[in-house]
Amino acid sequence: MRKEVKKDNKMDAKSSWKALFKFYRRVKIPWVMLIIVFILSFGVKEAESRLVPYTSAIMTGAVTEGGWLAGYLVMTVLYGIIEGLQGSVNELTSRMTRRNVQHSVWRKLIHLPMSVYDKEDPQRFVSRVTQDTAGAYAALAVLIQFWSIVYGIYTNFAKMYKLYKSLSLIMLSAIPITILTSWACGKMQFTMERITNAAYAAITSFFGERLPNLLHIKTCRTEDEEYEKGVRASQEKYRADVRRENRFIFQGPIGSFSMYVNEIILLLVATAMVRAGTMKQVQMVNLYNYFMLFMSNTFMITAVWQLLKQAHGSCSTIARLSEMEDEKLEGGENVPAENQDIVFENVSFAYNEGADVLRDVSFTIPAGRVTAIVGENGSGKSTVIKLLERFADPDSGQIRLGDDRLDAVDLSQWRSHLGYLFQGDQMVKGTVRENLIYGLTREVTDGEIMECARLAQADGFINARP
Repeated sequence: MRKEVKKDNKMDAKSSWKALFKFYRRVKIPWVMLIIVFILSFGVKEAESRLVPYTSAIMTGAVTEGGWLAGYLVMTVLYGIIEGLQGSVNELTSRMTRRNVQHSVWRKLIHLPMSVYDKEDPQRFVSRVTQDTAGAYAALAVLIQFWSIVYGIYTNFAKMYKLYKSLSLIMLSAIPITILTSWACGKMQFTMERITNAAYAAITSFFGERLPNLLHIKTCRTEDEEYEKGVRASQEKYRADVRRENRFIFQGPIGSFSMYVNEIILLLVATAMVRAGTMKQVQMVNLYNYFMLFMSNTFMITAVWQLLKQAHGSCSTIARLSEMEDEKLEGGENVPAENQDIVFENVSFAYNEGADVLRDVSFTIPAGRVTAIVGENGSGKSTVIKLLERFADPDSGQIRLGDDRLDAVDLSQWRSHLGYLFQGDQMVKGTVRENLIYGLTREVTDGEIMECARLAQADGFINARP
């Protein structure tokens, strides 16, 4: 059983990578801003490297040399300007990308077939728009960061190699160690992010359902019971956070290991060479400073991989959602101008396999007449309406509109002919007028609105309000 679970997880990870790449192709990315961030990231690494001789001069007391102060001030200011610009543009690009991703996810959610929401809790999708999209820019940002890090590694290694070839070659041992630790930390990061996002979706779903129904909770006097349920939901989120932090504790030491080992080797060898007179102190200081930049960039590979896996875990669900087919609203036969009978022929339907709500049901709704569907709770009345609205398709049998199959009729046209008065409180935030004309595309007069309110016997209530 464990082997099967591991295999499923492995296949899920592979498929989620493909889904993630497809997802980014669908999203509007601010490429010009990304290119600017890319160029500025290289500028930051170059400025860091050019500052080394000046910081080495401070460490060796060689600050009195001609032109040192002016050069140091210019490079420091230049580094600060480039870093500040890079950070600002990067943050703006992040906000723009997240906004675009939210637009894309929201569009997908409102265009998915209702059958998706029958299988998954709709409340959980709230966090997919608000929470999961936060990590969408990370994958793009770390790719930019990766190449600037590679440039920083190359630049600082080249200067180390120029100072002392044999010793700098020893430092290359840090790269395979770092790759290994990056891989280990990245796997942990992917798992942590998925656990955290699932827990966040669950707690969002719970409180999103309870808070709008406080009146019902108070009426039924279930405050204590609902409080306990809320505590349990919060506890699940807490456990996920603890699991995440327990894994995170080990990432720092694992990632720092290679840096400390190579730093010790460098200092032991370099100080011995200085004592032996084969290396000057200023060379050792320069070598050490370049090494620290080299190692900090090498160490960043671990952080970059972790961020990439974090984005992978964060976006895996919304990437999967983006691959689902939209509900096809346009196309098909026009709705007949004259009224037609609606006929159910041997229709069967189940939300869950093996638990039929309707089984081999046949009846006719005659055109031009009022038809009432009466039955006990759970007998399938609402399911019949869902099938008429084409929120779902029959598992077997067919529904006809006159001589045509209902699923062959243009869906947008068909729904424009239907009215659906829900059992619950279906109100959108806004005025009474906005609620009454919700979904209409034509201009509506106040007289029409008041007539509708009168027919619904709501005019007295409405007129009594300010």
